[in-house]
Amino acid sequence: MDSIHPDIAVVIPLYNKEETIGRALKSVTSQKLLPAEVIVVDDGSTDDSLKTVREFAEKFHFLKWFSQENGGVSSARNAGAAAATARTLCFLDADDAWEPGYLEEMARLIQQYPEADFFSLRYRIHRNGQFEYPSVFCKENFSGIVPDFLTAYRKGYGLIHSSSVSIRRSFFEELGGFPEGIPNGEDIWLWLRAGIYGTFAFSAKIGTTVHREDFTAEMRRREHVPYHLEAYVREMDLFPPQVQRRLKRFLMKNLAIHWAAAKTEQNRWLSDKLLVYARQLNGFYGFGMRMANLLPADLFYYLARKRVSSRQKEPGT
Repeated sequence: MDSIHPDIAVVIPLYNKEETIGRALKSVTSQKLLPAEVIVVDDGSTDDSLKTVREFAEKFHFLKWFSQENGGVSSARNAGAAAATARTLCFLDADDAWEPGYLEEMARLIQQYPEADFFSLRYRIHRNGQFEYPSVFCKENFSGIVPDFLTAYRKGYGLIHSSSVSIRRSFFEELGGFPEGIPNGEDIWLWLRAGIYGTFAFSAKIGTTVHREDFTAEMRRREHVPYHLEAYVREMDLFPPQVQRRLKRFLMKNLAIHWAAAKTEQNRWLSDKLLVYARQLNGFYGFGMRMANLLPADLFYYLARKRVSSRQKEPGT
């Protein structure tokens, strides 16, 4: 019989994912080490997603679910966290999946590093039938405390994802949870905040497969500046100088990636908006981006495809 961790809750926000919620739930209920509770928050789904959830709830006593009016993914995650009784929260999006040993490795991290406030395993991306492995700052056998989260996150985005993370519930509440009513960048905002105020432990073992469709992010970018860029540029002066330096370096790199994506998609509104933020962060950096803005969009598309292909090599091969 599988063992159960007495102090881990899994929160799954759900909105119209009838085709993928079964895969997500199976990846949780098939773990070598099971969680104390799984909380599915239906955020006003209009498809048959709940039918699958009910079927799993009949088989697994630790799976609970409830529905709420549609309030967005942050609202659903926060509601699930508030309903949890365990002291540690794991999040999993309804279209992603955990590897079989995810919770076992996460529990080892939690036990081995009691001083840590949040934790993550490396993740991979499944897109267009192929796997991508976002880079990380460390070797593939790394496991331990990351002393400078902001720098490590800047060096490799494979460090953390909303479907690969675990956080102590008290620390999550202290941070205020996910910002609600935000369509894009709400998760990165929270992980940056956690990295500024808390201690982070990481394992380079791949624990999550993130299933991604390019058009979803593109649709969000058409109308919204990523929240973490807008918020931290606006609030930069609230942080001490040593935090500002590391935060600015992260934001400048991340801003350049979003700006290049906007250029590729010929999204003039967003690319111009991001140039303004670049100037606010660093005048010289903003000038360089303005010069690059004169280059054709096809060049950015080529560079983006090259970046994706470079990430399709499995770690250790």
